[in-house]
Amino acid sequence: MNGLVLAVFAAVIATVLAGIGSAKGVGGAGQASMGVLSEDPSKFGKMLVLTLLPGTQGLYGFIVGFLIVANCGVLGGDIPDLAHGFAFLAAACAIGIGGLVSGIEQGKTAVSGIAKGNGIYHACRNLCSSFVHRFPSCCNFYSQSSILTERQNVND
Repeated sequence: MNGLVLAVFAAVIATVLAGIGSAKGVGGAGQASMGVLSEDPSKFGKMLVLTLLPGTQGLYGFIVGFLIVANCGVLGGDIPDLAHGFAFLAAACAIGIGGLVSGIEQGKTAVSGIAKGNGIYHACRNLCSSFVHRFPSCCNFYSQSSILTERQNVND
């Protein structure tokens, strides 16, 4: 086994795991959004933003997978040795696992924001209204830190 096999496997892990987390997050947020929109279609813009936020995790996984493929010799260049293959694998696990967990949790956070957008939390309407779109975005911090870890491993 050489580093190329590990690098390609790493690209698959980064893309698939982050995509699964993103799909689960967007699925939950989409279900909640459809419930709100069936009652009040005028909230489409707010619901769209909250539904799409968990989808960023899959995009990050795809970007990392592409960076691995571009740097491992598949598109030209030198084929990595075994040590670099393991470095790609470690970087892919960072974004793959980070994207999986972050996508699912960001979806849960978005569902809470969607519920608030439907007026369920009347008691904290004035306090929470400015924070509804910010909390799901906070989940992006962990997946973005995974991308920085991957970028550092690829450049080394």
